[in-house]
Amino acid sequence: MSDEKSSDKIARGMAIVSLLVAIAAVVVPYMQQRSQFQALQNEELVVRLNSSMNGPLRLTENSFGPKGHVVQIPWQVTLSNTGYQNLSISKYSITVGASPNSTYYSGVDGGMFTSDQQRVQLPFTLEPGESRSFRVLVGIIVPPRVYEVLSSIDGKLSEARMVLAKQGVDLYGNEVNYQEFEGGSYLITLKKGSDKSPIYWFEVVTGRGNVFVTSETAYRWPEYLLLPNPGQGRS
Repeated sequence: MSDEKSSDKIARGMAIVSLLVAIAAVVVPYMQQRSQFQALQNEELVVRLNSSMNGPLRLTENSFGPKGHVVQIPWQVTLSNTGYQNLSISKYSITVGASPNSTYYSGVDGGMFTSDQQRVQLPFTLEPGESRSFRVLVGIIVPPRVYEVLSSIDGKLSEARMVLAKQGVDLYGNEVNYQEFEGGSYLITLKKGSDKSPIYWFEVVTGRGNVFVTSETAYRWPEYLLLPNPGQGRS
C-alpha cells in the first residue's frame, strides 16, 4: 500500500513537471516574440553634437548689457536612426545650463542648416540606419571686450580665435597666453583658473513625442596647444 502511494506521488509530480514544461514551451517563445516586436517598434535615435566645426560666425543684435552680446558660432549635429522604424524629426531646441531647458535666451538658437546652406525644414524623416549631419548656429554670450574685437573681424571662427588669443582672451572671456615660434607654430595656454565652459543641450522631439537629448561643452582651450600657423605649409 505504501509503495502504491509513493508511486502515485511520483506520477503526480511528473505530471506537474510535464505541465510546467508545456506551459513554458508556449509562454517563453511568446514573451520572446513580444519583446522582439516591441524592440522593432521602439524609436532609437543617436544625437551627436560637435563643437569643433569651423566656419563663419554671426554677430547678433542681442545684447545683455554688461554681460555681453550673443555671437552665433557653427557646430555640427548628427542624427542617426538606429532603430527599425522610420523616424520623424518634428522639432528641436538648444538650451544652456547644468541640465536641459534650464536656461534659454534670445539668439541661443541661430538655426539648423543643410550642407548647401539651406535652412532645415521640419518635420523630416530618417529611415532605419540613416544618418544626417547639419550645421547649427549656437549663440554664445561673449564679454563686451570680446564682442568689440569680433566686430572688427570678417572671417571664420578659427581666425577669430587666433586674433583673440593674440589679445590674451578666448571667445568666452577666459585669459590665455599666446606665444609664436620659428616656423609659424604657436602656443596658446589657458591660464590656471580660467575655466568658463558653458554646457549646451541639443534636444530632439520625434513625431511620436519621444525626446532624445545630448550635450556638449562650449569651446574650452586645452591646457596647451601647439599647431602650425594657418596658411603655413608643412615640411
